[in-house]
Amino acid sequence: MDEFEYEVDDKGNMQIAKSLDSEEPSHIRFVNCSYCSISIYWIDYNGKTQLYKKLEPLQFFDLNTYTTHPWIFKERITQDRLVVNNKTVFRGPKVQYFWVPTTNSNHIRREVIRIRMPMRSLTRLVMVEIVKALPDENCLAALGLPGTLQNELKSLMILKNQDKS
Repeated sequence: MDEFEYEVDDKGNMQIAKSLDSEEPSHIRFVNCSYCSISIYWIDYNGKTQLYKKLEPLQFFDLNTYTTHPWIFKERITQDRLVVNNKTVFRGPKVQYFWVPTTNSNHIRREVIRIRMPMRSLTRLVMVEIVKALPDENCLAALGLPGTLQNELKSLMILKNQDKS
């Protein structure tokens, strides 16, 4: 089964997020304002996510895209979604120009887009830190945790190991 990303349209209806046309440019700078490593995905014309870039905390990169192209952001270990402007699916704004009198010309203003972590429960935060600290899942049994927590931690460790490959 294919997994699609969904977003709310202008009328409040849920729809599959996908790239539309490539007519209206958007010049942006993605800034990772979270404390974790993230993956940035472009959603293509068929609604499929395509890994585009990985960013470490406080790193940024500049991108020329289009206003109808959606982007999503995930924490690399947990695959938790991150947010931009309180939304999990981002579409860039129209290009803005500003006048530079010394060169007597217009210049493009690159929009700064801050990627942030959504609120997490204390349990989730602790689990992520445990996964970061453990070298492999064989160490879980030594912690003496209940089976349910061990299984959740194993799932996170699998995601962490997949990200390394």
